[in-house]
Amino acid sequence: MNGKRIFTTGIAIALAGLTSSARANEKPVSVELSAGGGVSGFIEGASDLTQVGGQWDVRARLRTPILLGFEIGYVGTANGVTGLLEQNAHDGIIVGNGFEANLVASLLPSTYPLDPYVFVGSGYTRFTLANVSSYNAGMIRKNDNAFVLPSGAGLSVRLPANLVADARFTYRAVFDDGMLYTQGQGKDALDMSQWGITARLAYVF
Repeated sequence: MNGKRIFTTGIAIALAGLTSSARANEKPVSVELSAGGGVSGFIEGASDLTQVGGQWDVRARLRTPILLGFEIGYVGTANGVTGLLEQNAHDGIIVGNGFEANLVASLLPSTYPLDPYVFVGSGYTRFTLANVSSYNAGMIRKNDNAFVLPSGAGLSVRLPANLVADARFTYRAVFDDGMLYTQGQGKDALDMSQWGITARLAYVF
């Protein structure tokens, strides 16, 4: 066996050893339960009539060795009205309560302490106008059901004691929305798609 073949064989054995070691330290499947909060807002036309508000969520994420995982979650938002809507729904707050399911693709194996990831999914949100005694039904409805397509990116960091700190940005495209009619009902409703920035703490099982 010549020197080049010996060198090549040595590299192959070393790589195999590293791969085996990484797989030995990697759990086949892990589950992260998380809760957190942050800020959210509407985009385009609805952003001129609402305030940036709060967001909170609870999630369960399944991670696998193939880097592609799955999560389900509850998401809540609350945004006060302003401008023209303030005149027609004084002190009103648009509250969203929804559920979503996402595919999550990690960019690094779970053996790394950092986990940059991207996600995309689908879900449902019910918007409700709260904190009002009266409102102009010709401009804003009391509630609305919508189909949503969330997508975004995040970064989590492994901490001691099976804890994980996580932050993410989400763009939530909203379809079938029919709550805000600034030009009167019968006209096209305003797009109620949202953005959100959240931080959360997770426990890994």
